[in-house]
Amino acid sequence: MPSLDAPTDSEILRWSLRDPETFARLFDRYFPEILSFCARRVGFAHGEDLALDTFCRAFAKRSTYDLARPGARPWLFAIALNLVSSHLRSEGRRKSRDLRFFAAEIPSVPDPAEN
Repeated sequence: MPSLDAPTDSEILRWSLRDPETFARLFDRYFPEILSFCARRVGFAHGEDLALDTFCRAFAKRSTYDLARPGARPWLFAIALNLVSSHLRSEGRRKSRDLRFFAAEIPSVPDPAEN
């Protein structure tokens, strides 16, 4: 691997196909931004999980990255956005299900004005 002070993202991704540990450079470069993006939308605890999952998915799909694109930032943010959106949809379904469950459990209370 050539030793460059600031390799492009596509170079890092290309190198990581031969040397997977090289991918850590991309993680170091973008993790703070991706974490901030996710945490602002779903809170820090879930945001941290989603940010880490973003890089796990990027690592797994790095062979599909278009190396003609020098910057991977938009690609990483697209992965993060998809994960955040999926998380918010799941949370919405869970909250809706919980509300239906609790509404069914609440006994009907007679209106005191009717007595």
